[in-house]
Amino acid sequence: MRSARWQQLQSPVPASSTLKKAAPAPTEARVRLNLDLDPKVKAQLEALRIRSGASSISEVIRRSIALYDLVIQHQSEGGTLVFKHSDETEESLRLL
Repeated sequence: MRSARWQQLQSPVPASSTLKKAAPAPTEARVRLNLDLDPKVKAQLEALRIRSGASSISEVIRRSIALYDLVIQHQSEGGTLVFKHSDETEESLRLL
C-alpha cells in the first residue's frame, strides 16, 4: 500500500502554475528555521523551485523531505530505488 506522502508526490504541479498556496490557518503550528547555506546550495534550491513550479524554496524543501522520507522508508522495508534511463538501462540507488 502506498503512503499518503507518495500520493502527494504524484500530484504534479505544472511549471507554468502561478497559483500560490493559501496562508496557513492561524491554528496551524508553524516553526521558522534559519539556514546557513552555501550560495551554491541556495542557487540550486532556487533552480529547483523554478523547474518544479514550486511557489517557494520552503515548498521545495518540504517536497524534498517528503521524497527523502519515502525513499528511506521504502529502502528500510527491503525495497530498491531504480532509475530507468531513456536507453532502457537501469541503475539502482542505495541511500545511506
